[in-house]
Amino acid sequence: MSTLHDDRVRARAFEIWEAEGRPVGHDLEHWLAAERELMQEKRGNGEVDAAKPAKAPRKRQSAAAAPGAANPTRTTRKKKEIL
Repeated sequence: MSTLHDDRVRARAFEIWEAEGRPVGHDLEHWLAAERELMQEKRGNGEVDAAKPAKAPRKRQSAAAAPGAANPTRTTRKKKEIL
């Protein structure tokens, strides 16, 4: 994770901690809440997380190209009967 990301999470977790009256022992809870909020913010703004590579869109197979489907461009050869 980047330092910038950690700094943002730390600042937001601190705000949450103060808003809840500075309770003792809830640091992990506040950190996770801050991460969750920032991730939702990123998704809403269309930002991409630099720490994770963007996934390439999956290619869709047409019904004809799907495994097990008949392929209309191929012809089948009939075996010659041997007499």
